[in-house]
Amino acid sequence: MIEDESDPNLKQIVAAILQDGYVTAQEFVPGADKGDLRLFLLDGELLQVDGTYAAFKRVPRGNDVRANISTGGKPENAHISERELKVVETLRDRLVSDGMFFVGIDIIGDKVVEINAESPGGMQSVEHFSGIDFGLAICDALERRASS
Repeated sequence: MIEDESDPNLKQIVAAILQDGYVTAQEFVPGADKGDLRLFLLDGELLQVDGTYAAFKRVPRGNDVRANISTGGKPENAHISERELKVVETLRDRLVSDGMFFVGIDIIGDKVVEINAESPGGMQSVEHFSGIDFGLAICDALERRASS
């Protein structure tokens, strides 16, 4: 993370990341240090089984600002509020029209910071915290989609 343009290592950091020919950068989102929420959407709706949403919180550990589990982030049970439900509602039509059937969206506050369309990982964390096998609901939805 670069605090500002006065960072003494800025030139070295930019040179190192430009070795591949491109840079992916993201503005720091306030609240990211407390983690993000991964919500699983199925056909534009927040996946839910028996009143339990398919979602979990990812919290960064140590000095790393990233909350990804692969970078050492810690999974925690998530509480879904009206704010997150509103974000899902806002995305719904666009995700469906773009053919995004099963996605994981990452939310910090009221900002969507990422849409994971190819491999929305982390379902095992949701199933661990909830004790629910969401795979059955996903397979049923895939069967319905294939038969229509």
